[in-house]
Amino acid sequence: MTDYNEVDPVDPSECVHQSSMANHDSLYSNPEQAAEHLVAKFDRAEAETHFREKGYDEDRVRELVEGAVVELSKSDDTPYERIDTLLLEAIERSSWWVDGEFADGSADLSEAPGVWRERDRVPEYVREVISEVVDDTSWDWAGFEWLTVEEAKRLEDLVERRLTQPQGWSIESIVRDVQREFFAVEAAAVDIAAGATHNVLNVARERAYEDASGSEEFVYSWVGPSDHRTTPVCAGTKEKVEDRGGAVTMPTLKQLLRETADEHEDAGEGGGTPERVDVWEPHARCRHTFVRGARTAGGTR
Repeated sequence: MTDYNEVDPVDPSECVHQSSMANHDSLYSNPEQAAEHLVAKFDRAEAETHFREKGYDEDRVRELVEGAVVELSKSDDTPYERIDTLLLEAIERSSWWVDGEFADGSADLSEAPGVWRERDRVPEYVREVISEVVDDTSWDWAGFEWLTVEEAKRLEDLVERRLTQPQGWSIESIVRDVQREFFAVEAAAVDIAAGATHNVLNVARERAYEDASGSEEFVYSWVGPSDHRTTPVCAGTKEKVEDRGGAVTMPTLKQLLRETADEHEDAGEGGGTPERVDVWEPHARCRHTFVRGARTAGGTR
């Protein structure tokens, strides 16, 4: 958007901007439509300023602008690519993070990278899809058997609150919250923080893909770190996907994950959890995820 501090006061582009802002009432039949137009064409801050200058009180300004943001997040103006880019970045900087890892698998959490912290604010359409996913998904934190039903709900609220805070977050911040909330030792808190964020972010990515036009034709690869922590479940799933041309449809990918998790269900640590595939946890502390790919010649769905 134009930096108005650097524009000549008589610049025609500035006049057009002022005119379109001032005349929105003649273009739209209600303030809700006007709010969507202003947020989409300019930004949230300018829309809020405009309604304040029109005499709306703060509660009404907030209602109009936040409503516009939500509606725009559901439209084609927020393509799934933009949501997925940010969510995949979050997975890479949390689940894939290995810097500072010690031989026993623990890590120096102070070295964990921040997620989205270099941005002025986490985009609202990203926070919106995360909130929707947390609220309407049955998580059943089965990997944390020691949590009561009430504690599981508190964990859900904690994860949603952290992942949607405007200033960003890090695995360390979530781990510390879990320690304070549940009096957990660090190792257990890391398991909870890493597992919960991985699951929520992946379900949110799946939701973004589902909402994309033509998504029924999309195919996906199974990707993630290949190191000493890679489990037979993820390694085996990668091989099966490669055997089918390197990318498969979402239903096929989930089928392969369940099949492979079931094959390794009794493998001990890193063993399969086929019942958790719907929340992208084919085994505890999974670090893998799906990315949209292209099937090679001869591949099957």
